[in-house]
Amino acid sequence: MSIWAFIDYENVSNFEHLDLSKYERMLVICGPQSKTLKIDQLPGQGFCRLEFLRLATQGRDNLDFHLAFHMGRLHQEAKQHVAFHIISKDHGYDGLIQHLNDLKRSCKRIEPTPPPPKLSQDALRIISLLKKCPEQNRPGSEVSLEKWIQNKFEKRKNPPKPENLIKKFQQAGVITVRNQKLNYSLEAGNLSRT
Repeated sequence: MSIWAFIDYENVSNFEHLDLSKYERMLVICGPQSKTLKIDQLPGQGFCRLEFLRLATQGRDNLDFHLAFHMGRLHQEAKQHVAFHIISKDHGYDGLIQHLNDLKRSCKRIEPTPPPPKLSQDALRIISLLKKCPEQNRPGSEVSLEKWIQNKFEKRKNPPKPENLIKKFQQAGVITVRNQKLNYSLEAGNLSRT
């Protein structure tokens, strides 16, 4: 199956977390304020048709209307086996996607998710110390974890702020809070250094 991507660049703003290798054709639509495009990787091996459309005007939902127009135009051109992906976090496309699926065109919205944040040396140290702690001895709440972290850095002149480390741990999936209790996934997340 061939897949064509329609990228709402105002909404996505970079290609860092997209697997471009699966797309045969990509239409990237940007607003007039977009001056550069950030592409960290090139689409797979071989050829990929990559088209850019930079809009001259700005307005509410302007980019969305252009994307829908070009999707309709290319729907008429594409063979039936070609699937469409809308790369966007905008749920406003969901009605259009349903309509295309009703017309027997495989279509879905792909919402790129960034990888968890890279953790600092201090954060990795805390994780290492938590791994050494028996589960029943680990801090059970955010408040107790803050105090525990403060204790580990008490001799340092400029210690990290415990609340910032905890926020990074949550973003990385290292800890979750359920019913005001902490759950640890110390192997989860991106545990590499910044």
